[in-house]
Parts: sequence; C-alpha cells; structure tokens
Amino acid sequence: MAAAIVWQETEFAAASDPRWPPQAIREQSPLAALTNARRSDPARKRWENPAVRTEARQRAQRFARAGGRLVGRTSPDFPARLQPFDWCPPWLWVRGSGRFPARAVAIVGTRRATPSACAFTEHLAGGAAAAGITVVSGLALGIDAAAHRGALAAGGPTLAVLGTGVDRCYPRAHRSLLAELLADGLAVSELTPGAPPLHYHFPLRNRLMAGLCQAVVVVQAPRKSGALITSDHAEKTGTEVLAVPGDPHLPENAGSNWLFTYGVRPALGIEDVVSAVVGHEVEVPGAGRDRSGGESLPRAQERLLGVLDLVPRPFEAVVEDLGWSVAEVLAALTALELKGLVEPLAAGRVRLTARAAPIAARARRPPMPRRRANPERDPWRPRA
Repeated sequence: MAAAIVWQETEFAAASDPRWPPQAIREQSPLAALTNARRSDPARKRWENPAVRTEARQRAQRFARAGGRLVGRTSPDFPARLQPFDWCPPWLWVRGSGRFPARAVAIVGTRRATPSACAFTEHLAGGAAAAGITVVSGLALGIDAAAHRGALAAGGPTLAVLGTGVDRCYPRAHRSLLAELLADGLAVSELTPGAPPLHYHFPLRNRLMAGLCQAVVVVQAPRKSGALITSDHAEKTGTEVLAVPGDPHLPENAGSNWLFTYGVRPALGIEDVVSAVVGHEVEVPGAGRDRSGGESLPRAQERLLGVLDLVPRPFEAVVEDLGWSVAEVLAALTALELKGLVEPLAAGRVRLTARAAPIAARARRPPMPRRRANPERDPWRPRA
C-alpha cells in the first residue's frame, strides 16, 4: 500500500510539472525515472521539495477517496491497444468500477443532434451493448449522451473519455448520467484531475477514444466537428470508421456524409457495427435491417409505420395522412404498441421506437417497377 501511495504521489508531481517530459517514463516507472534522473533535473529538484511532496500526497489521497485510480503504462491494467502508438500517454486517470474492454466501439457525433439521430444512436448503442461490446463516447450533449444512455438501457457497461480531469463533469447537466455510468463502467482521461474543459483538451480526448476502440461510428456531424477529428485519428491508428447516412439537406449531416467520399462503410444497422468490431460478418438476433423480430406484419400495420417517424407526430396528422377512421388507426396503433414498435406520448403524439425504424423505411420504399420481358430482346432466348 505504501508503494502505491508513493507511486501516486510521484504521478501527481510529474503530471503537475510542465517541464516533466513524458518520454522520461516511457521505459521505466515514474519513481525510477525520478530516482535515476540527474540532480540538476528540474523534475527531480521539484520532487525533492517537501512542500511539493506534501501537496502531491494530499491530492493523491483526495483522488483515491473520490474513487479514482492511476493506471500507468507499465501496469497490467493499461489498455494494450494504446501501447504501440507514439502518442501513448504515460498514464491514464480512471474512475469507476469497470475495466478497460477487450472489444469496444466509439459512437460519436454532434452536440446539436436531431431527435431521430439520437434515437438511432440509442438503437445502435443498445445493440452493441447487447452483443457484449463496450460503447465508448465523450459524455457530451447530443450523440454522445444518446450513446451512453443506449448502452445503459441495454444493461451493458459504457466508457466515457473526458476532455477534463476525471474528477470533473462536463457538461454539468450530465452529472446524473456520469454517476449511472460509473456504477458499472469507466470515466477515463489523460488529463490531470482538476483540468478544466479547455478547447485544446478535446482533440486529446478524441484521439484517446479512437485508440481505445476497434471501430468508430460517426452518426451525425457537420463539416466542423470533433467527431471528424475522432475519425481522422481512427484512420491513422488503423481503426475502422463507419458513418450513418443522413439527409443531405441538413447541415448537421454534412460532415458524416462527406466521409463516404473517402470510402467509409455505412452503418445501416447493428450488424454493421458488430461486424466492424469483431472483424467479420455476423448475424445479430433481432437486429437485421429489414426484420421485425422474426414476424411479418399485416399490410395495414406496415402502412401505418410508414407514416410515422422517430420524431413524435400528432395523432390527428397520422389519421389525416392515412385517410382511415379513428377506430382503425387506434386498433393498428394498439397492435403495434404491444409489439414494441410504436410509443405513445403525452399530448396525443406517437412515434416509432428505434427497433421499428428499419421496418418503416421498408414501408416507405416505393416498389420496383416491373417491366414485361420482350422476347425479341431477350439475349437468353434460343434463336430459331
């Protein structure tokens, strides 16, 4: 225990000294690096100052009482995926009861996400968590928060990579989400505890997210977005990048759609995400793009799904679009609600659940035109 305290003190002292080069501890522990350093080394002089050691001890004890721990590069708990990179941090500051995952996917996007993008994010994150994959995101507003919530709703752990110290919560509105996340997951940062949310901290967060995962999914992002920084780091580290196609008329989709010009694979469903992580095509039960849990829906119910969306719609507008009687619409809605495909809301509104989105897309798809074959132009028709 004493050795662990000394190590923590050393870590705090080293991290708080801007003159302390991380390269000095890439080959050895921080304590050994300080011990072997020359007496003229500024870091060693700082560490030998009793006031600095006392401050480091107090900070280390406060951090430990808050549930935090330090994972150095030489620790067996350090993520193996980060070790080969030349930018690999010398240590990670960690909070939470979880462990670094063997399989992880980063789901990222804009803070100003549309409701339908957030709903689809929860759908992807929940499916990935159900398949045993840890969902990684940045605890920001919009897509990040939806990814964490989707994984938690599916009962899976999730990992938050922060652009601040792990003893802080940014934004403050996500304090309850962070507390729920820490019960079975992790909050991670390469920044010293107490570090504020400065603009140049978030590219470090995005780089760490890309390095921890086997795949990165960009759900919705404008042209200037931190999610594109994450995808850029993913490409440099050999991590597969996927993107969710979006409405080209919305500026929120400009960046994620732009990724397709570089050959990025589309993420159309949970199967795409899981196969990118495990490295081969898989079948995820109940997660197919055009499946409805293994059952075929009556034509009337499929048509009703086609006029609904992930964004809530008033009941009166649904009745008007279908041209049915109120009783017919209520009967179909009740049947779909029992199947978990629609969700009634307050003020007489209704919306699709994430599981129903692929079925609704199929219902809206126009039928392929059928052309009568011309026997005179049929190349396979045997000639006389």
